[in-house]
Amino acid sequence: MTWIQRLFGWVTGTSAPGSDPGERKLAEERDRTRRAILRALEFGVEVREAELEIIEHSALVAMLCESLGERTSLPESDLYVLQTAARLHEAGMFAVPSSLLLRPTALSPEELEQVRGQAKISAALAGIMHHPRVARLIEYQYDDYVMLSDRLPEADLLLAGLLRVADVIAAVTRPRPYQDPLPRKLQARLLEGGAGTRFHPLAVRCALGLSAGG
Repeated sequence: MTWIQRLFGWVTGTSAPGSDPGERKLAEERDRTRRAILRALEFGVEVREAELEIIEHSALVAMLCESLGERTSLPESDLYVLQTAARLHEAGMFAVPSSLLLRPTALSPEELEQVRGQAKISAALAGIMHHPRVARLIEYQYDDYVMLSDRLPEADLLLAGLLRVADVIAAVTRPRPYQDPLPRKLQARLLEGGAGTRFHPLAVRCALGLSAGG
């Protein structure tokens, strides 16, 4: 059992009351303490979100995934998996130092890998709370299209491609500490240049059509 599974087992569990009055009192106090810690954790996430805009970014990615998914006529079940993955794909950012995420200069390759390590935590959380397909999409969120072609079935490959493209669009549309927003023409060039290598070709076509309003 991983530490994340232990954590979620603990925070979502309840204490057995027992028959002894002393044991019941202790069990009740443990449950109150558990709820207090949960509220503190929630508050901590909200404080960090105000600084890092994790919730806003994930919401934008989810909206883009919905639009892209509709353009590819995804089944309702696949669209649900895609949007759930979009909402949770940065949940593991709480484990990444703010000093890296807020740095006003580009990260080194080693630092970038440290940030991207959050995907494994996000995937583990999604695997506990949702379907394994959601976890797979999140785990592979940074992998290129050619890398995933041999790892995922076609249906999941498309979902992963849509998530990757939506995440990239959201990242370059809003200002970052180390970069200004990318104009639409340059966004299109970025996607076109990576179609078939970095990005799923169909996901790119849908994104370009969405940007053009077609």
